[in-house]
Amino acid sequence: MSESQTARLHSVIWYLSVLVALVGLASVSTGRLLTGAAFGVAGGSTLVVLSLLSTWQIHRDKFGHAVGGTLGILAVASIFFVAIVVSVDVFSLGFPTDVRVVAFATGLQAMLFILSVRSPSSSPIARWLAPVTGHITVLFGSAQALGWGPFTSRTVLLAYAVGFSLLALHAFWMRQRANERVIPPRPDTDPRRWEAVLIVAVFVAVISAAIADLVVRPGTAELAVRSGGLIPESAVAQTAAAIAAGAAVVGFSTIAAPPSPPGFLDVLTGTRATVVQHALTLILLLNMLLAVVLMAAPWGFYPVLGVFLAWLAIGVSVEYASVVHARRKRPTTASPAPPLPQDPSITVVVAAYNDEAVLSESLSHNIEELAPLPFVVVPASRSTDDTVAVANEFQRQYPDRVRAVEGVGDTKAADLNDVWASIDTEFALVLDSDEIVDTEFVARGLHALEEQPELGIAQGRKVSEAPRESSLALFGSVERQQSTWLEHRFMHDVFGAGHFAGSAALIRREVPSSVGGWSPAVLTEDIDLTVRLQLQTDWEIAYDMEMVALESTPENSRELVRQRQRWTRGWAQVAERYLGTMLRSRGVGTRRTIGMSWLLFAAVSAPLATIFPTLLVLPFLGIGGGLPLLAAVVLALYLLPARGISFGYAALRDPTIPLPTTLGNAVKIVVYGYLWIVLNWIVQIHSLYLEIGGSPGVWHVTRKQTREEMRRQASVHETTVVAGTNPFSRWYRTRIGQPTTDGEILGYWLYVLGTILGVLGVWLLFNSHSAGPARQWSIVLASASLVLLMAGPAIRLPLRRSSTLLTYLGMAISAVALVWFVVAYPAQWSTDTGHPTIIALYTVGVFVIAISAAVVPLVTKSVEPDQPTTTPDETVGAQQTPVETTPRLSSDEL
Repeated sequence: MSESQTARLHSVIWYLSVLVALVGLASVSTGRLLTGAAFGVAGGSTLVVLSLLSTWQIHRDKFGHAVGGTLGILAVASIFFVAIVVSVDVFSLGFPTDVRVVAFATGLQAMLFILSVRSPSSSPIARWLAPVTGHITVLFGSAQALGWGPFTSRTVLLAYAVGFSLLALHAFWMRQRANERVIPPRPDTDPRRWEAVLIVAVFVAVISAAIADLVVRPGTAELAVRSGGLIPESAVAQTAAAIAAGAAVVGFSTIAAPPSPPGFLDVLTGTRATVVQHALTLILLLNMLLAVVLMAAPWGFYPVLGVFLAWLAIGVSVEYASVVHARRKRPTTASPAPPLPQDPSITVVVAAYNDEAVLSESLSHNIEELAPLPFVVVPASRSTDDTVAVANEFQRQYPDRVRAVEGVGDTKAADLNDVWASIDTEFALVLDSDEIVDTEFVARGLHALEEQPELGIAQGRKVSEAPRESSLALFGSVERQQSTWLEHRFMHDVFGAGHFAGSAALIRREVPSSVGGWSPAVLTEDIDLTVRLQLQTDWEIAYDMEMVALESTPENSRELVRQRQRWTRGWAQVAERYLGTMLRSRGVGTRRTIGMSWLLFAAVSAPLATIFPTLLVLPFLGIGGGLPLLAAVVLALYLLPARGISFGYAALRDPTIPLPTTLGNAVKIVVYGYLWIVLNWIVQIHSLYLEIGGSPGVWHVTRKQTREEMRRQASVHETTVVAGTNPFSRWYRTRIGQPTTDGEILGYWLYVLGTILGVLGVWLLFNSHSAGPARQWSIVLASASLVLLMAGPAIRLPLRRSSTLLTYLGMAISAVALVWFVVAYPAQWSTDTGHPTIIALYTVGVFVIAISAAVVPLVTKSVEPDQPTTTPDETVGAQQTPVETTPRLSSDEL
């Protein structure tokens, strides 16, 4: 039989087996137990046989190792047969339902154990984390089914759904590694289409099992977790359990799926769809696993909540501290650059992979700017464009300065290792193919290295060359500004935990060789090198904010996601390797240990951040509870603004590429800041999915925009800015005039909004009943109107910065009071006295706004912007010159 005929026969048997098994489940759910059992056993057993045969073939061809070999496969087949006999009760021995269910679960556990073929190249986390967690969760469900242990609830179905989902995913990953050499499968491939089927099945099974394990409290509409009985009582729960079982059949069938999947699955296999599916799968399984544990042991709710809130508080405190540190250290003027020696002993090293366009531009600039420094260009031989040809052409044009050395490794780290031995200068300037620097960058780095013999790496700051060219450029730039200006500098200055960022740095030639060079085994060879230098040597890494390198923008959102995926996964790999060692190390120093440990932990902490859905839902099921209202409000006021403040300060006060302070920019920055939280969670969890699945690290190049493209987009963007960044700004400029202060437009529209809210509030007041919802919102609107009517003019006036900040503080205090009022009304609101604390808090807010505009200007000295200081004589002379005044009207309006 030919290979195509075998594949066709495989497909026919597979589709028929799945269909028969699903028909059997449907029959059982409708009460036809005997017929359903026959169909279910027939279809399921055929799928099992197909899976065992493919496992034996993998083991025979030595692509992977089945535990116990052929004997192990036969032993598991026997165990599964016995489990089926017991669960169906073929001999009518009267086994209890819980024993029959546990027997089937145990047989299925053994089956998935043998189907998860072993690969010697898999990492320990890939070999053990998912299967160990899955087996423990299934055993936990079996213990609940048998009534073992002091469990207050019975979440058997949910425990089984989560546990078997982990085991099925692990078996699928390991078999893909054996057959395809790549796991989890890459986007737009047939294995990836089958993985999408498995992921959908996991979602359906887990959510349906969760529904089946819930009951409605008698006489109420409240949900609770079942505390007794293995079989759901309600029709809805039974239907959900049947759907979960059907999804389990489909999910299990993907382990032995035919080579060619249905074509309609293409919509689920793109890069973005793959990233989102991987992230949501882990988030779902993690939250449901936590729910299983906390439902069975409710006493664990508050410790978990405490850890979650503590982690949030620490992360937010670091953000606030980095802003404060940056504000304290923000230079008023740039320090003078040291002179660059006549013939510095520096070689410029540029690694490139599929960077034809940007490499040509950056080399043209850097060769001219950094004359007479020699260049070593390392184009990767695996490049599929003309990167190698571009490097060779520059070598032909500049034979005395440029040497092209083709990189034959599979990673940037391998290419750098190959070329490093040929560098004969004392220092090397490492650049990425899209980065450009000037002589000041080199002079500052060289001066630091010569002045500090213990310094091994002088790391510069990378900033976007055209941060406002497009929405994508601004989105990426504001995150880089927060990272490179606030976070990196704070960690370097306060904790001594600055890190080598892979490029835009001057390095002593002997530094990499002191730890055996760059490691090709990780995707972020720079972070790996940093940690090894800290653990194994005395070399220091300095971070200099005034060493500025300009970098290009990723070509599109897909390239941005792939870039962040590589970075995030590389950080996770380094954390897996060295976090424990760093925590145990005594030679690094306490401050640096804390700083680097925090950075490494933060790289894998997204799962902890994403457990909040479970912590929010469980109190509604009678498990645990929320914080007191006042504590929740205070905590929210501390946690929620952090990202907006951090990103806002980084973007608007950046000493190198500050963003103009406008209402439109402020809104964009805040929105982008919180979007980055979600994107980082998704990308980080997707990267952890790849790590847990044992996916080989593949170094993907980030395609960057050329400078010509950036200039073109920047020109279009500037035209848009001149016309007005948003309708409110355009209307103001057209109808009123050009603003003279940053807050003039914002203040005007706040005043307009306050007027509208006041009118609506008064109208609602006269058309509402006491203690009703309309009366509540009339009070809210009227109170908000007063705040805005006072704050608008205060923000619009050219007051000192301290006055404006006080206005914003007063608005925030008043907003807290109004939110508290919405929560407290009408149950905690007296018609006679109201709520004294809420009223007092609101009054404080209004009072702060009032003094910010009226009192602060009276007690502080005013300094007009851009007004030169003059002597009395100069003042007299100035008075003799007539001053021409011009109204704020454009020539068109005249």
